[in-house]
Amino acid sequence: MVSPLQVIGAVLRFYREKRGRTQDQLGAEIAFGGSLISKVENGARKPTEEMADLCDAALGTGGAVGFLVRYLTREWAAAFPAGFTDFVEKEAEAREIRTYQLSYLPGPLQTRAYASALFRGANAQFAEPVDTFEERLTLRMKRGERLRSEAPPFFWGVIDEAALRRQIGTTEEMVAQLDHLIEMAQLPHVCLQVATLDLGERNPLAGSLTLLTMPDGSQVGYTEALHLGILEHNHELMAQWLRAYTLLQVEALSATASLELIRTIRGELSS
Repeated sequence: MVSPLQVIGAVLRFYREKRGRTQDQLGAEIAFGGSLISKVENGARKPTEEMADLCDAALGTGGAVGFLVRYLTREWAAAFPAGFTDFVEKEAEAREIRTYQLSYLPGPLQTRAYASALFRGANAQFAEPVDTFEERLTLRMKRGERLRSEAPPFFWGVIDEAALRRQIGTTEEMVAQLDHLIEMAQLPHVCLQVATLDLGERNPLAGSLTLLTMPDGSQVGYTEALHLGILEHNHELMAQWLRAYTLLQVEALSATASLELIRTIRGELSS
C-alpha cells in the first residue's frame, strides 16, 4: 500500500522525466532546490501548494501535481488530527527523536497488528471514517521503517509501564508487539526506557510528548489531545519540554532494567 506522499512523488517524477529535466534542473527553475524535489519524489516531504503550482507550470502538467496536493491534503485532514501531518513531515527529516508515550506504545515501534487494533478501536468509538483505515495504517508503518533505514535517526523512547501492560489486540498480537520492542531495543540507535507505575508524582510530564532535533540543530515539539495535534517551535517552550523530558529519563528505569521489565511483562502475558 503506497502513501499519499508517494503518489504525489510518483506523479511529479513522471512529468519531470517526461520533460527531460533532472531534479536539480527543476529545483533551480522553481527556486526550491533539487534536494527538495528529491524528497518530494521519494515520498518523504509533502510539497506546499505553491511549490506544486510552480512544478505544474514548469512541467506543463495541466495542474496535476497541484490538484493532487490539494485533494490529498483534504483527505489527510479527515484521517489525522490537525497538526499531525506537519509533524510527520518534520519527523521524517529529524536526526534525533525523543518521545514519551503514556497510553500506547510509540508509533514508530508499533507492529502492524497492534496499530490495526488501535485504529479499529478508534473507528468504533469515535465514528472515524473507515475508508481512512489503510491510509493511517500505511503511514504508521512507514514511520517505523525509517528506524531500519541506512541512515536512521537516534531514537529515545520513554514508555509508561501502563502502556506496556495494556493489552491491544489479541494476546498473541500483544506478545508479538513486545517481542518487536525487545528486538528494536537491541539496535544501536534505539534507547528505550520505562517510566514505572510507582513513579507517581515524580513524573514531570502529564501527557505524551515528542521532541525532534532537526538537521540544523533546531528543535520541534509535538503533543496531542483528542483529535488535535499541536506542533510547537517556540524556543523557550522547547527548552522547558526538553528539561522535563530529561528529568523523566533520570527518573525512569535504565535501558537495561527497562528491557528486563519488558521481558518480564511479555513472560507474564504469554504464560
